[in-house]
Amino acid sequence: HLFVQSHRFPAVGTFGDYKQSGQRRHLSLHSTTNSVEMVERELENRRIEDTSKSMKPSQIRRVNTDFLLYRARSERRAFRKQPDGYSRERASMNAEKIFKRCLSMNPTDGRAYVGLGTLLMNQKRYGEGEELYEEATRMTAGSNPYIWTAWANLHAKQSNVGRARKLYEGAVTAKSSHAAAWHGWGLLEKRQGNLRRAADIFTKGIRNTEDAANPYLYQSLGLVLEQMGSIDEARQWYMRGTKASPLVSNSDALWHTWPKMEGKHGNADVVRTCTKRRLPSSKVTIHIPVWEWGEGQAITKRPTAVQD
Repeated sequence: HLFVQSHRFPAVGTFGDYKQSGQRRHLSLHSTTNSVEMVERELENRRIEDTSKSMKPSQIRRVNTDFLLYRARSERRAFRKQPDGYSRERASMNAEKIFKRCLSMNPTDGRAYVGLGTLLMNQKRYGEGEELYEEATRMTAGSNPYIWTAWANLHAKQSNVGRARKLYEGAVTAKSSHAAAWHGWGLLEKRQGNLRRAADIFTKGIRNTEDAANPYLYQSLGLVLEQMGSIDEARQWYMRGTKASPLVSNSDALWHTWPKMEGKHGNADVVRTCTKRRLPSSKVTIHIPVWEWGEGQAITKRPTAVQD
């Protein structure tokens, strides 16, 4: 009987002992998230160490920065997805801290400047973003087109049209084949109602990026020309896009916008031709049955009755 009491049933402690135990359980629950983050950081550090053993010092710095940039971008995405609250604030603080750490490791790394600047723009901290990009252009001697483009986007966000134009021009001067700069500049002119100017910029962008064609330049040019009423010219540029690099010719952006334009103007046969040419896995597939049942069947005088 004494054996059962002493071994099968633990002694009952005081209320103070119970309260302390409850506090420990409460703290352990709240520390779970921090523990997981610590484990993830430790595993990441070990991966960096294992990768670094067979590398030169310059390669090690590059790999370490790449890992940190990946973490910073992940935190920035979490910041944008989270609603207002503690999780959003923590993700923002973590992203900013890691981006700054990357800059301390390599003050000339344009990726860290652009990442941190984008975070500041998302937070509407425009003044700090301006100072950051001024420093970035000094540190990189004005040779990084990504910094120029991100700086231009910052001013475009604030509707500083004149300043944004000059910065986009600086980006394409630094690298004429930088598609993002041409695209951002063209969209800026389009928002200002300068459709012909926007079309010219998109056209220059396409001609300067032939070695690395961008589907969104073709798409945006086609949309601007359609808005101007130049349907034939828009069609010609869409056709040129289908003969460009696979990145453009296989792009959903191109194969969705072109048939949509033709459908608006009653060219049902062209829509179906485009549909046959598109990739089997293209997202355009979702829209075609709807178009056929609505506009397509109405245009070709086919029955529109839907069978159960």
